[in-house]
Amino acid sequence: MPRPSLAALSLVILLSATTVNGQPPAVVTAKSHTLIGDQVWWPVQEERTLLRISNPSGLSISRTFEAGERPSVSLAELAHRNGVLEPGAYKYSLVNLEVDDAPATLLPNAPRRHRALFGAVHWGTSPSDERAAPRARRTTDDWHVRTSAALSDQSASPFLHLEDTTPEGSGTETDWVLQTDFGLAGDGDSDFAIYSFDQDSGSSDNLLIPFVIENDAPNNSLYVEASTGQVGLGTNDPQSALHIVSQTPGIQLDDTFDFPYSWRLGGDDFTFDIVDRTANKLPFRIRANTPTHTLVLAPNGVGLGTTSPQGNLHIFGEENADVFSGVGPDLVSGPAFNFGYSGSSFGVGSGFFNVRPTSGAVAPNPALYFATRNVERMVIDRSGQIAIDMDQSFGNTFDPEHPLHAQLSGAHLSSGGVWTNASSRALKENVRSLSLTAALRALSALEPVTYNYRALPGDPQVGFIAEDVPELVATPDRRTLAHGEIVGVLTRVVQELQRQLEAQTAELVVERSARRELLRRIERLENGGELP
Repeated sequence: MPRPSLAALSLVILLSATTVNGQPPAVVTAKSHTLIGDQVWWPVQEERTLLRISNPSGLSISRTFEAGERPSVSLAELAHRNGVLEPGAYKYSLVNLEVDDAPATLLPNAPRRHRALFGAVHWGTSPSDERAAPRARRTTDDWHVRTSAALSDQSASPFLHLEDTTPEGSGTETDWVLQTDFGLAGDGDSDFAIYSFDQDSGSSDNLLIPFVIENDAPNNSLYVEASTGQVGLGTNDPQSALHIVSQTPGIQLDDTFDFPYSWRLGGDDFTFDIVDRTANKLPFRIRANTPTHTLVLAPNGVGLGTTSPQGNLHIFGEENADVFSGVGPDLVSGPAFNFGYSGSSFGVGSGFFNVRPTSGAVAPNPALYFATRNVERMVIDRSGQIAIDMDQSFGNTFDPEHPLHAQLSGAHLSSGGVWTNASSRALKENVRSLSLTAALRALSALEPVTYNYRALPGDPQVGFIAEDVPELVATPDRRTLAHGEIVGVLTRVVQELQRQLEAQTAELVVERSARRELLRRIERLENGGELP
């Protein structure tokens, strides 16, 4: 709504007002009065009327007049003790106590309103002389207060009415009222409220009540510090832009648009919480005495214990200290999985993974599992034995039986340090005998050499060069060797040699037997015997 000009806004001070059903009287334009000597007269009133008038110092008197009487009062009743009348504006109000044809109601369910007439009588000064009457100036039928003096109203239901005198129908004429004894809270107490209404509307729907103070509100419920403008709620010494002091301070945020939702921010001597009141959940909590920089959100990441995170998540720790994080119900006693920096336990520059022990674990657990593409690839069990070549199922609980154990093939490193290859027929296909010719050709092409690895210059070796071995025993990449293949070639050749040796041995046996028989016959002939 556009703001009315200053010329169109009048501050109307009602010095005495009586209410019906806790509702304020309607305000209408002041009417003329008659001043004869110190006697002031007003027109005859058709209803029972309450007159109240106060002198420039704030001293006031009240009179009640019946219907048909002409209200009047002598200003001498408000004179100083020495009988001298104080020059200036004597402000008055006339409130009709019984009206059935009152203006449109300002608050809902108000059956009728009171008509109020108000203005000022000037004694010893002219209303148009601002030097003689600095407290007020007359414009048409209204009085505009422009004094810095304190305003006081000691009636049963006092209020101030800010009346916008913009012509009706312009759409900008909005009045404001400051009123006590408001009764908005429905508790029967004398509340204070500031509300506004549109003069053109005959409906109470246009009433807006943005500000209410209930009766018996605590000290310093709202306090604005003069030098800084800082606001205190429950304190007269605010230390920040908004400072709330109570036993359990908090702020509640209720969303009333579309789907209503409610949040609360608050704390006590133990925690600070953000509560989802609608879902009855507590998603965020800070415990009292939490260390400095426990959580830092920085442009380059999140810091835990540091104000300068060097990655998306940076958990800070001293170089010779242990600092770790973890997942699970109990990061100290287990069950839990911990990971972190172990500068104290294992030395500067060390890190660790650890699965805590727990009584409810079943072998191979507590264990550390590694998976890719939702498939387990490796597990380190409770004894430190490692399983590899897993069976491709998630949730596999294979328990390795050797320091390094391939589950599917069965190959393993024994506790004595001997590697045992997988060789089951179930793992192989296209099985054919190695021909003697191929084995002899491969064996003859093998050239044993001596060498050392460049990384181990003091460790001489005997073996073969992968790029130089024959095709039969070479690997596809020609950079590695499978010594079992060379053993196979040697075995086939040795087997043939063994067969030939056995044949030659058999021939020798026959030859030796025949020689012995021949010698036996010669010996018989020499002794005069006869051959058989």
